Amino acid sequence: MRKIYLVPGIEMDSKLFKFFEFEGYESKVIKLISHDKDDNLSTYAKKISEQIDVKDPIFIGFSFGGILAVELGKLFPDSHIYVISSFKRRDEISPLLKFLGNIRILKFFPEKILRTSNFIRNFLLGVKKNNQEKLDLIYKDIPDGFLSWALDNCLRWTNQTVPSNTVHLHGEKDNIVPIKYIDDCIMISGAGHLMFSYQARKIRKILQNDYLG
Repeated sequence: MRKIYLVPGIEMDSKLFKFFEFEGYESKVIKLISHDKDDNLSTYAKKISEQIDVKDPIFIGFSFGGILAVELGKLFPDSHIYVISSFKRRDEISPLLKFLGNIRILKFFPEKILRTSNFIRNFLLGVKKNNQEKLDLIYKDIPDGFLSWALDNCLRWTNQTVPSNTVHLHGEKDNIVPIKYIDDCIMISGAGHLMFSYQARKIRKILQNDYLG
């Protein structure tokens, strides 16, 4: 039985993983461990790769986890990668996010601003009003410093290599990673960045029927 490794995003509720179990596969959730201050996404991916015990893993990465899935895929040539609500290489990062990364914008904002509900965060993530409190609780459990580190490294990610066995699912209305900058993806109509939360069953069905059946 092949193994699927679910690579979570920062804003992903652990309860959602029950929707990403697939018939004929064993699923395991990658634990996002603490980072060192000098880590980049490549070195961090190498650290979490110690949780993988097969040569041909299947990675399903959500948002931040999609970036890590690409980095993990580069370490495992026989892997298959499914990227959801993310970008695969630097060319897919919007000019605005590249600019914000270049000026190290997150150095000027206390992390507590990122953790608390506000209009900008909720708009970009596509958070529905009745789910704002739930997202606040998820962010509250993130270790101090990890959120700023992860977002800063996403904005400054320089990767240009996409493993060949990569499939990308992306929301039509993703405000953080606009689909117009994304190459070669399966568009989910009407979906925003957190579609893996709000449309988990639909995404699972696509993966199961079209790729993992």
